Amino acid sequence: GGGGGKTDNAKVLQVIRLDTSTSLGLSLGGAYSEAERWNRVERVVRGMQADTLGVKEGWKVVMVDGSAVTSMMEIAQAVSNAKERERVRGAGWCDFTFAVVNETATGTSDANDANTNANANATQYTVP
Repeated sequence: GGGGGKTDNAKVLQVIRLDTSTSLGLSLGGAYSEAERWNRVERVVRGMQADTLGVKEGWKVVMVDGSAVTSMMEIAQAVSNAKERERVRGAGWCDFTFAVVNETATGTSDANDANTNANANATQYTVP
């Protein structure tokens, strides 16, 4: 079969393997957020594995380990399954499939950079 090589640019999928033995370094919208935001990456912790592997805020988790996830509970279950494998096998990981949302608005990162610069300047203060 196969229906030609046309790809839908609206939704780009990115599969990223996260090590469940350590903190994933990302926060999702959560169970209590609006229905369409529960699986949205709200925060990526700088320097943690999600950040290092290129996960971006605004992306949405659509699958974990090849299974579609429709709730926070299912993501939590998949991660705890991976932790169980880790106990048995000595290695635990989850393949997270993200729907890459191309954020058009920029400016939030500038604020973060400004903060980092301010901190950097603060550390350069020399004691007389």
